[in-house]
Amino acid sequence: MKRLPSFTRVVWAVDPFAEDRDLQQLAASTLDALVGGHVIQVEPVSVIHQPSPGDKIPRDEAAALAALRKMIATFGPKNALAPVVITQDEMALTEAVKKLIGHASETGAHLIVVGTDAMKGSTGFLLGSFAEAVILQSDIPTLAVSPRTRATTKITEIVFPTD
Repeated sequence: MKRLPSFTRVVWAVDPFAEDRDLQQLAASTLDALVGGHVIQVEPVSVIHQPSPGDKIPRDEAAALAALRKMIATFGPKNALAPVVITQDEMALTEAVKKLIGHASETGAHLIVVGTDAMKGSTGFLLGSFAEAVILQSDIPTLAVSPRTRATTKITEIVFPTD
């Protein structure tokens, strides 16, 4: 079997305001397993929209950074770089996906990891709209982590489709 070139940088798309932290914790442990003992930088990245005047909970850049730092301190991943928050003027999925992919390209990411909770209760392989849009639009390989992803301490094989 032919080995792929190694990678050194991963962008982890993470929602700092998600109420259910289980998916982020699973993504962090998956990243740790993927990284193993290799020198791979993991950059947590969040794309948020500018807060609205009527927002009851502060969801601005400072709140997002604080939430990301707390998340990383609580459960990793181990090789996490300083988190990055990208802001956009309005809440638009297409724009958020473009900004995330653009950032991943600009920083030389070899992989994007994105969580999707759309599979909760589903028997089929369905993705959330954000994860699906990233997978469909990105030229950078993307790994989707769902609640059905099995926690592991070591990843030995990855199967992916190619053209």
